[in-house]
This record gives sequence, structure tokens and C-alpha cells, in this order.
Amino acid sequence: MNNLRNFSVWVVLVLLLLALFTFFGGPVPVRSPPSEVSYSLLLIEIDHDRVRDVVIQGHEIRGTYVDDRRFYANVPDEEELIERLNKHKVRITDKNAPWYVSLLPWLSIIAFGGVITLFRRSSFRNFVLWAITVLSLVAMFMLFGN
Repeated sequence: MNNLRNFSVWVVLVLLLLALFTFFGGPVPVRSPPSEVSYSLLLIEIDHDRVRDVVIQGHEIRGTYVDDRRFYANVPDEEELIERLNKHKVRITDKNAPWYVSLLPWLSIIAFGGVITLFRRSSFRNFVLWAITVLSLVAMFMLFGN
């Protein structure tokens, strides 16, 4: 009976945690999906001053035309693109974050597990098991999430 109580406490905590992440994530605005454009068409649109802003993340570039349509394209490694964007006064945002930034939300979950372990007066062994489980999930999401 005690195992069932412990299991139900963990289920409630996980559901509460998911609810908090969903609540603080905020509402997702409904917008039309961006259209995919080829790299050569993107260069033509930039040269004709039809691109307002872009967000570069790895080999993908997302942006907005001056008429508020959205687009995305896969681009090769090319320094000429940045120069061309600057020449045509396109606002550029680089979203290539360092690798450790993606771990910050997971570290907060580990800290949450540590607090729960502390308040339940559980052993340090339980906290280590919690941390290993969370880190395993992090590794799975980083490997298979892309």
C-alpha cells in the first residue's frame, strides 16, 4: 500500500510539473506556416529588397518578407550571404546558442528533484537515481529530438 502511495505522489508531481510548463509556456499564436523557398530564390528576394528580417539557426534561415509573408530556406555555409543581407539592410538574428544553454531547463528539473528528495527526507541515493533518470532523458532528447 505504501508503494502505491509513493507512486501516486510522483504521478501527481509529474502532472503538476507538466501543467506548470504548459501554463508558463504561454498561448501559441495561430499563424500561417512559412513557405519553403530555395536558396537561389532567397538570394533574388534579398537583392530586390523584399526581405525585412531573418533568423539564422544552423543551416536553416527563417524570415519575413516586407509584405509580412514568412519563409524558410536551407542554406549552405557561406559568408557572402551575411554580407548580402547587411548590404540590403536586412535585420539579422543569430540563434546559434552554445550547447550548454539547452541543458538549463533540465538542470532546473534536477534541482526540483533535489528539493523533493530533501522534503521527503529520502536518502541521497534517491536523488542520484532521480538525476540519472533526468540526465538520461536529456541525452535521449538531444540525440533523437532533432
